[in-house]
Amino acid sequence: MFLEATRLFNAGKFPQALQAYDAILRKYPGHEPSTIQYAKTLYRLDRMPESYAMFARVNPQFLDPETSYEYGWSFYSNKHWDGALFAFRRVPPGHALYDLANYYGGISAMRLKRHAEAEELFEKAVVLPDKLAKTRGLYLKHVQSLKLLQEKQELAKERQAEKDKATGSGQTPGAPGDKAGAPAATTAAAAPAPAGHQGLEIVEKVARISRSSAQQLQDFHGFAERKARIDVTSFGFSFGHIVPLPMAASDDPTRQAAVAIQLALAAEERTTEGTEQRLIIEEDNADIARLITTAQPRRRSQSGTASIGPWIEIPLPSKIWASAGGRMEYRYPEFERVGRTGSREGRVQLGVKEASWDLATRVLFADFVGTDNEVVTSLTEGALIGKYNFPHKLRLDGSAGYKRFEYLTEGLEGPDGVTFATTELRQGLPLGISLRAMGGFEQQTNAIFNGIPTWNRVAADGVTTTGRLRMVVAPLPWISLTATQLWSMTKWDIQNPEATEAFERNRPDFVSTLTIQGDLLFPF
Repeated sequence: MFLEATRLFNAGKFPQALQAYDAILRKYPGHEPSTIQYAKTLYRLDRMPESYAMFARVNPQFLDPETSYEYGWSFYSNKHWDGALFAFRRVPPGHALYDLANYYGGISAMRLKRHAEAEELFEKAVVLPDKLAKTRGLYLKHVQSLKLLQEKQELAKERQAEKDKATGSGQTPGAPGDKAGAPAATTAAAAPAPAGHQGLEIVEKVARISRSSAQQLQDFHGFAERKARIDVTSFGFSFGHIVPLPMAASDDPTRQAAVAIQLALAAEERTTEGTEQRLIIEEDNADIARLITTAQPRRRSQSGTASIGPWIEIPLPSKIWASAGGRMEYRYPEFERVGRTGSREGRVQLGVKEASWDLATRVLFADFVGTDNEVVTSLTEGALIGKYNFPHKLRLDGSAGYKRFEYLTEGLEGPDGVTFATTELRQGLPLGISLRAMGGFEQQTNAIFNGIPTWNRVAADGVTTTGRLRMVVAPLPWISLTATQLWSMTKWDIQNPEATEAFERNRPDFVSTLTIQGDLLFPF
């Protein structure tokens, strides 16, 4: 079993090798060679938190140089400087990774305030890529300054101790009133970070071909059932570019500010049978623009979209990131400029990013424009968003917040405000399979519904609970098949009780949607 798994690893078939090593460890949990190879495979798949968790179970004293480097990098990525330094120092002179190991070992020693050791390692890191070579000199000057400062402080302490001993004062260096033992008022400036971003914001570079089919069942408070079917074929192209800025965090030179722009083009053909129900907890701004700016859903429609979204993100102390950005998206029905709709948004975000988790608070403002380029609806949203990566490909996502809608055109449906909370658990499995389970809650206030017989407009408050199960099968990096089952139930409180029966016969309280979707992805 081990030989077969190693054959897959050596052939570069890392997902299959991961499955094979996992099968060995389930049967023989104490087989250390499989544990090491499992960690190396996770490393090759760039799953550093999981790689670190596996490497932490093995003894690094008997690892070969390449594995020692991978061990060190997994510890370095998770900011465990002691383990990283030990492993990087085990890469011998003459090895292809020797200079890189000394460079990152120097940073690890600097984090541990072992300045003399950091200086030694930086001096050994000679052959480096251009970006690292530039920062090596800065790091070296930085640790030399810190080393000199440390030596001066130690010398001052020794002199004060000798003086106290000679005078018989018995004062201990560093005690209150001992100026020689006090911390220095100033320290050397931090070296700029190597080029890189590492923040919460990202850009996407991918082309996507997608086909989905959704079957929606709607129950009208037990009075009737209706069905809707929505088939969508789409093609999308997203391209983004990040430019690092010469601004680094004061407490961590590896965290660097950046500015970026995201561009996207897409084409879509949508066929609808029946009336598609709006599910606020599932929608994004593109869905809002499509649903509230289209008076009557057409059975078959074609459209193109174009969007542009710039952002800037700046690192702050204590792993905090601050960002601001915007986005403009326009939708062209039948690929014509006549009848164009879209949205404009701006957002600010403040968040913390650690190796295995991140948490951010975001405020978003959006305007949705109609066919005459007039604003028909405005949205203000505040949300708290977070995720936590557990070992063994388990991840927990969560969000909570409030949305406020303002409708500037008569005849539009929807609530004035929505308070929401969601949580989703994701579990990765072998063979590229992942399972996701989501639960959500919404409190809708003053939702307006039009076209209710004999009443025309009816207002109601609603409490919605939503559950969603999703399975994704991605046997290859560029292909995936997704099956999603969603249930949504709303308890409505009609503001005019006399309109209750008419409302319930025309607006559902339960929606069940089964969606099958296939995607072809072409990253670049």
